[in-house]
Amino acid sequence: MKIQRSHRLVAPGIFVVLSLLLSLMVAAFSPLTKANFSETPVVKQASMICNMAVVPDRSLKPAQETVVGASFKITNEGNGRSFDQHIEMPFDATLVTGYTTFSDPGMWVNSVEAGLLRINLPALEPGNSLSGTVFFRPNPDNMPAVGKELSFFYYLKYTTGEDLPVFTADSIYNFSSALGYFRTQGITNGTCTSNTVKVSFASDNRNETDGKVMPLTPSETAVNAGTLVTLTGDMFIAGDLLSTWITNPNGQSTALANGRANDKGVGSLTVDTTGLAAGSYVIAIYGQHTEITGRTILTIK
Repeated sequence: MKIQRSHRLVAPGIFVVLSLLLSLMVAAFSPLTKANFSETPVVKQASMICNMAVVPDRSLKPAQETVVGASFKITNEGNGRSFDQHIEMPFDATLVTGYTTFSDPGMWVNSVEAGLLRINLPALEPGNSLSGTVFFRPNPDNMPAVGKELSFFYYLKYTTGEDLPVFTADSIYNFSSALGYFRTQGITNGTCTSNTVKVSFASDNRNETDGKVMPLTPSETAVNAGTLVTLTGDMFIAGDLLSTWITNPNGQSTALANGRANDKGVGSLTVDTTGLAAGSYVIAIYGQHTEITGRTILTIK
């Protein structure tokens, strides 16, 4: 007896379909190599500059009618936008909040509690700024005394970057895991800390420069020619680039050594007064990002 073997024939159409699928896969991945998929995409990031100023900038009167303005400006100097952001501004127990002014209608006070003011901000595109002023009054239940010093600063909490899909090299060369396999990267959270500005309570309210020029320490000094004089200012943004100069009694200014503020926002300068004629000089330190000038009056006896 002969046993006949049966053979299952595969329809030619199946081969055509498989061949087409394979061709599509090769065409899709042929320009892609493991090298270019291992590269990290360039993510656009925000770079935030946070300024603070106070008005009046010299002294405050401890009275209910006194109003002190804490002004802030936030600038995005990066190449990406910042978003999901807010300001946290601590304030002294001898103050109560009054009112606010903002540069953008998307800015609003979220909460005021336990000596902390929170302001929500809209997204900020590269090269743009947001600004505003928070006005405070002396606390009638905790009135400050003459000599009390106030400090104003804030933190900006923000998010930046791009949510980019990244098709990894491993997923290409292991196609079984590649289908639907993407990962995202590039989103980061950041904190920008402003400079700190100070003002004290005295007999009256006194404003000289709307917070643009603040006294260095010492604010005035008189020495004999040949004395080394060291000046410091703590009103700068940490790490800010500082330019310095001296202006003589005739109004002529000469640039001095440049430098940077330290990680606490303190800038310092030592001046050799050898050869200076008698008279009053102005020594200045300017913070490029802080946008505040520290100033001392130096008198040569």
